[in-house]
Amino acid sequence: MNDNDGVIKDPDDWKSGGEPETAAQRSYLETLSQEAGEQPPVPLTKAGAAKHIEELQRRTGRGQLLPGGATAGSRRGAEVLGGTRGPRCGSGR
Repeated sequence: MNDNDGVIKDPDDWKSGGEPETAAQRSYLETLSQEAGEQPPVPLTKAGAAKHIEELQRRTGRGQLLPGGATAGSRRGAEVLGGTRGPRCGSGR
């Protein structure tokens, strides 16, 4: 098995898992925490942030696979669920 076979590694096994969370992880943690009605966690490691994101996605319903491979929190997922989301920033729509 190699690193490019589509298998998702456990965050605890990431080589960079002990490094500080990324700005994107922090932003998404803040968004998910707000949706879950809780305060964002203190700064985490990359692995810790990934695990917390997974837990918040489970609790908020984001990240769930829908028909056609879309996820509940995505633009396509909103369409699959019959909702709408506004145009992306800078899309000119």
